[in-house]
Amino acid sequence: RGLIAKRMFDKRHLCQKHRLAEHLCGYQNDFVPETAIIRKGVWTQVPRDFFRKANTTQGRRSVFFLKDSHRDNGKGVRVSLGISSSLLSKIDKKRTYVLQRHVDNVMLWESAYKFDLRMFSLAVFRPGEKPKFYIYPHGYCRVNPTKWERDTAKKSLQITNVSFFKRQNSSYLLVPTANFTGFMPCIYERIKRAIALSCIKTQEAMHSQNRKNRHCGYQLFAFDFLIDNDQKPWLLEVNASPGCSRNRRPQSMVDTLQEMFDQ
Repeated sequence: RGLIAKRMFDKRHLCQKHRLAEHLCGYQNDFVPETAIIRKGVWTQVPRDFFRKANTTQGRRSVFFLKDSHRDNGKGVRVSLGISSSLLSKIDKKRTYVLQRHVDNVMLWESAYKFDLRMFSLAVFRPGEKPKFYIYPHGYCRVNPTKWERDTAKKSLQITNVSFFKRQNSSYLLVPTANFTGFMPCIYERIKRAIALSCIKTQEAMHSQNRKNRHCGYQLFAFDFLIDNDQKPWLLEVNASPGCSRNRRPQSMVDTLQEMFDQ
């Protein structure tokens, strides 16, 4: 199945951070945080006023994430207050990165803990057709177990990746959106729009080299969002291999995924 799926479409356009940022460059400050791209030491995409804002008093106190575009599970992520020289010194000129500014006014779990929302979309592939994406209306919150501090570059406080917590032998909290009172209908509608636009913008590139494909298949994608206090979702990244096994997720999470496939 894996080999067939690999031949069917180019999922890199959704799942490699720099490619996704390229496709969604027109939606920065809409549902995509301010994101710059560094390809092998060259700044190939820089949002307007990115460095000017970073050099203000507020910008120097803002959290920035330098993310290796080809790594996941919380690996290859460096955190800094402002765009510091020590952060830039970590750039390997043989690799590609995105540099992303933290979302302002982020919503906190119980007004104290940072969290993100993981939502799911299923891509279905048929011979000679562009992939079709189906969005499931439920997901889950991933809650960092330590009280959040705004003005800190401590990685353990700024990320919500479950794999990172497991490597650190730290506790974490997973809560279905059905049990999250802050998951308002307006948030879901905005998330649905962000997922739909992400899929539309990458659909042609994913399909272009596979028009003669004769296989059918599917791919599960996980979309990770931060929510701000204005109930606005911000897309952080997309994953093509979200952990779904029973020994990695609570039963309620497994049931959610099973229901999605059944529908």
